[in-house]
Amino acid sequence: MEERENILSDDLLIDPVSGGYLRESTSWSKVTAIAGFIISIFFFIFVYQYISMLTESRSVFRRSGPSGQEKLTAVFYVLAGIIHFALSFLQFKYAGNMQNALRNNDQGSLIAAFNNLKIFSLIRMIVAILVVIMFALILVALMDKQSF
Repeated sequence: MEERENILSDDLLIDPVSGGYLRESTSWSKVTAIAGFIISIFFFIFVYQYISMLTESRSVFRRSGPSGQEKLTAVFYVLAGIIHFALSFLQFKYAGNMQNALRNNDQGSLIAAFNNLKIFSLIRMIVAILVVIMFALILVALMDKQSF
């Protein structure tokens, strides 16, 4: 079996104080992940209600199908719900693996926890960049409209 090299100083340990901080932060991560699951459910309920409202207003006002903006809004909220659910799932997995690693002194769970945290942070960064780009495009479009 291959021996693993310790890439950090031998002085770096998870002592009782840092273990306590890790336990507390993973507990809060688990709580916020559960809240994230609930928020994701609200996104999907909103989309369902929004589509129901569009269908009802279409029949009342005898309009053809929903406009492009209405479809885009529905797709936006579905994507937001999916992304929020995925991030909450990764955060929940991180918290569970970290709690297991601390409880059982399990290196495999610790590695899995940090891998989940890495993926969570990567997706969070991509979403943040996309949101900044989206707001910049909206700002440019609004400024362009005002110039005419």
